Amino acid sequence: MNNLFYREKETWFIWTLWGMLGAGVVYYLAKNSDSVTSIVVAGIIFLSVLTWRMASTKRFSFWRAMRITALVFMISTMPILLFNFESVPLFNGIDLGIRLLLLVVLGVVTSLFCALIAKQPKQYY
Repeated sequence: MNNLFYREKETWFIWTLWGMLGAGVVYYLAKNSDSVTSIVVAGIIFLSVLTWRMASTKRFSFWRAMRITALVFMISTMPILLFNFESVPLFNGIDLGIRLLLLVVLGVVTSLFCALIAKQPKQYY
């Protein structure tokens, strides 16, 4: 039985480091390119690598995986808010609050999908 009497403590420092590493990748891409879609796709690819790692260990419940992927996605995509992408018609006249809201919605949807992949399988005894 998988951790029947033992509840694992979350090491948020490690997940914050994953997010900061993703933020570094996203910042580097945002600085060198003007395409928002390639920057967001790079963040999602980074999150998919984390999801693959979480799925391979098979020890994450759905809500734990959801919290971790949401944290990593939000930290890793924060550099997008620093740059002013006026060339993108979607962001042309949008305020920072609406950009943040769009980023949060995208983060929740992506985190739900990644948590469904990373959750531990049902165990039949």
